[in-house]
Amino acid sequence: MRDKAMLPVGAVGLISDPDQAETVLSEGSADVVLLGREALRDPSWPLRAAARLEPATLRDRYPRQYLRAV
Repeated sequence: MRDKAMLPVGAVGLISDPDQAETVLSEGSADVVLLGREALRDPSWPLRAAARLEPATLRDRYPRQYLRAV
């Protein structure tokens, strides 16, 4: 469908794991992953996903005073 649409395609629904979102993007199944309920459930999901997928950059993503809570 993505090839025929000739438009950017988004994946949404039941994506709650950062690895799952990364797989969707890396396989080329979608151009963007959209979060609905997961973003409502965990507003920090994008930061947590980034920390899980790129742990070396964790300190760059949070203000220093917040690192104790992560």
